[in-house]
Amino acid sequence: MLEALQSCYKKVLFRVRVNGESSDPFESKQGVKQGCPLSPTLFGFFIEGFADYLEAKDRYHQSGMCVEEIPVVDGVRVPSMFYADDLNLFAHNHRRLMCVLTTLGEWCTAFGMSVHTHKCEVVYFHPDRNHRLLASQVLKVGLRRIVDNQYLFQEIKWVNRARYLGLYYGPDSPFESCTDELFDAGQRAMYAVISKLRRKGLFIPRIALRCFDSQIRAILSYGVQVWGPHFLLQLLDRPRDIQGRYCYFDRAMEDRMVGIQRTFLRSLASVGRVPDNRLLFREFGQQPLHIHWATLIYRFWNKLVKAKNNIFHNVFREEIRMALLSDCTGSSWGSLVL
Repeated sequence: MLEALQSCYKKVLFRVRVNGESSDPFESKQGVKQGCPLSPTLFGFFIEGFADYLEAKDRYHQSGMCVEEIPVVDGVRVPSMFYADDLNLFAHNHRRLMCVLTTLGEWCTAFGMSVHTHKCEVVYFHPDRNHRLLASQVLKVGLRRIVDNQYLFQEIKWVNRARYLGLYYGPDSPFESCTDELFDAGQRAMYAVISKLRRKGLFIPRIALRCFDSQIRAILSYGVQVWGPHFLLQLLDRPRDIQGRYCYFDRAMEDRMVGIQRTFLRSLASVGRVPDNRLLFREFGQQPLHIHWATLIYRFWNKLVKAKNNIFHNVFREEIRMALLSDCTGSSWGSLVL
């Protein structure tokens, strides 16, 4: 396998362009090309070794690793989450977190890798905001490493809101706050798509609507399985207007995410404001984004129900149990879905 991978870069020449001028060709001695699928694949091979190393230390050095303080859901240990070069490490307290980070530092040193601590963040979940503030001021979190026979401590900053796989989360950030960044990204994508299709003379319904679904709707629906129940619940809370008529559509039109969809359809129809948005959506055979969101959430629910004997099902079951114990009065995902 190693020879096969090396053959992909054998006799491959590179040039560096600076101020419009290209350098002489040269061969790369290390690294991969930008966007090469080998990059996440190779990193996956290495990061899997860290997971095994952490598990081995937990098994054979339980007291030193504070194993009793590992997060557990329904009797099952919550593992660290690895996706390409994004890592989420979990710990119940400061001692366990430092054990995990020290293990990460040992592993990186052994394989000649480094962690960009300025890109790392610590999020502390605790119901008392003052307690979180005090902890961030008193407790230091970071990587302990030995480089050139010198002890180094690379500190990691505390934050109230962090980003993982494109979605923001934090102790004071409700799930629906994720849509702030998605709205901005979706709006930029909408204007970019409209501009590009118009320049090429392709801004016609058959092509434009497909581009909307594949690019703009995909952005506006990213992670909807997590934050979507809040918006669907808003529609269901008051399904009728003062005259007793169902008003799901009108309520959906108040959503700023659907506003992007409405603006796109108006541009496609070359009209300004329309007296009845139903006519606009019906003209192009479209439904408000909430219909698509509900479909994705429904599929996600079924996937969790069927995914028995794994950590996802256990977390899902515990989430539903806690929601039922609170009579679904909280703001948790389980309470909103039920």
